[in-house]
Amino acid sequence: MTWQDQAEVRAVQRRTVGVLSTAQVIGGLSIGVAGSMGSLLAYEVTGRESLAGLSRVFNALSAALFAGPLVALALRRGRRAALASGWAIALAGSVLLVGSVAFQSLWLLLGGMLLFGAGSAANLQTRFAATDLAVPKHRARTLAFVMWATTFGSVAGPNLAAPGGSVGRWLGLPPIAGAYVLAGVGLLVGSVFVATALRPDPLLLARSHTKEASAASRRRGALSVVPELWRLPAGRFALVTLVLNMYVMAAIMTLTPVHMTRAGHSLAMVGLTLSMHILGMFAFAPLIGWWVERSGSRVVIWACVATNLAALVLCALAGDSLMMVNIGLFLVGLGWSFGMVSGSSILAEEVPVAIRTQSQGAADTLVNVGNATAAGLAGPIMGALGFGGLSMVTMVALVPVVLLGLGRARVVHQVVD
Repeated sequence: MTWQDQAEVRAVQRRTVGVLSTAQVIGGLSIGVAGSMGSLLAYEVTGRESLAGLSRVFNALSAALFAGPLVALALRRGRRAALASGWAIALAGSVLLVGSVAFQSLWLLLGGMLLFGAGSAANLQTRFAATDLAVPKHRARTLAFVMWATTFGSVAGPNLAAPGGSVGRWLGLPPIAGAYVLAGVGLLVGSVFVATALRPDPLLLARSHTKEASAASRRRGALSVVPELWRLPAGRFALVTLVLNMYVMAAIMTLTPVHMTRAGHSLAMVGLTLSMHILGMFAFAPLIGWWVERSGSRVVIWACVATNLAALVLCALAGDSLMMVNIGLFLVGLGWSFGMVSGSSILAEEVPVAIRTQSQGAADTLVNVGNATAAGLAGPIMGALGFGGLSMVTMVALVPVVLLGLGRARVVHQVVD
């Protein structure tokens, strides 16, 4: 019997998953209500389409910058301290973002997004926190279940744009500022909830049962394990999949609100489209986790590639068609879910315990670098080639995943022969 099978550990794991799932609902609402409106906020503050992606660039860079320190904090003081701190920092960012709209300040906008991304880093880390005490054969479905909990908050978030407008007007602020007021309230609640409810801490409890997690390994930074992770075929495949999968999603999602606004669609319709996208990102995660456990992560990664390709073709041909944009954005979200669950499962299951937590932090750092790169390039590309051209160019990001996947398939075939 493994230590994960002990009755006491199973009881703690059930409580941990419940707490993390609830926190993801709250955190997802906060990140969804503000993050999905980021490009519109930047467009309103700067008045330039080419700079509309700046908000997501800085948000993603923030998530990349905070991923490593939050993992280091988790290794020293547990997941509870790391997650609560991430959402508290994002709360400070939401305050600056409200100020950026009120004062039309680019510097407050950039500073706010730089802090707000810490909430995204905490949200990403939550999926791995759910696997700290999980039985190995059920890590994929546990990770996916906590991701699924994000659905409720994230889908509702963009649709709070209209109520947020009422809040903004009630406070004497521009309407879009109200979304960030609501986000700040949610981040405050989420931070306090995790700080008080996530006891005992899952990572600290897991480490007490795991000899491989030595003090020396805990002192290693997240990015220091990248060369070691890259030498592992499974780790390399997971990293490439996670980073480029995020690149595809970010490149298309970032500029969709601006594309729709220019086409004459209302803010409420933009919110509905983003909700459909987020539904694809999270709603089917438990089924995807089950599929990973049944068929293996690599099969699901091929589904990620195929779904993203179909989505990009639809977006390239959509023009001003609301239906095609909605279907395309939904499929972009579903493709992201395929890639995120399968790639994260590889890191949670196939990486040595001694570097597993640092590897997860390194992956999240690189994923958000890809996120920032996509968001930074999307604006200029769309400005030059339009939304259809942006979709076509983004297809190139799928090529390395396909080549690496084919290479691994050839190796497996040779071993079998």
